[in-house]
Amino acid sequence: GVQIAQQFQGLAVTGTGDRVDGIAGQPGIVHRGVDDGAAGQFFGNNPIWHFDGPTLFPHRDTWQQALDSTGTRDVARLGAFFAARHLSALVPDRENKLVADAGGGVAHVMAARSLDGRLAVIYVPATGKEPRQVMLNLAELSPPVTATWFNPAKDAADPAPGPVFSTSSRQILSTPGDNGTGVNDWVLTLETR
Repeated sequence: GVQIAQQFQGLAVTGTGDRVDGIAGQPGIVHRGVDDGAAGQFFGNNPIWHFDGPTLFPHRDTWQQALDSTGTRDVARLGAFFAARHLSALVPDRENKLVADAGGGVAHVMAARSLDGRLAVIYVPATGKEPRQVMLNLAELSPPVTATWFNPAKDAADPAPGPVFSTSSRQILSTPGDNGTGVNDWVLTLETR
């Protein structure tokens, strides 16, 4: 299925009128859905949906300004990330075979992998600003595996491929920390090259 926007960008979400910026306040909402098996994502942006007409919720931006909003850029970045990979080959790792200690609640690390073991995408949600450790069971993948971190919140060139691992043991990797937006969510790609 396709995940529908869980919250529209540009809506007042508190009694003080604070807005949600980005995708429901964090790119992670979309990554969680895709890593959990959604085939895509619809993104709602209040000013764009209503164009110049009356809206249900007040907003400060015109629809033209909203075309370059944080959330719009987040969804475009997500689309480019998954377009470069075989999204349809990924299945959710609901038994946490790939991530040894996935955690729980909003800190739960979401993973999806291809059945042939050649690709895995792991979303590590924000828990602050500091690097987070992720324990991986690489026996679920085909060797050798190259690890690459992807920043879900900033337009930047993809980093150079990281370390190459055999799949005979568990590995502990640390996220790069603050992704440039004051939080520490990252996407880890594990690929057989």
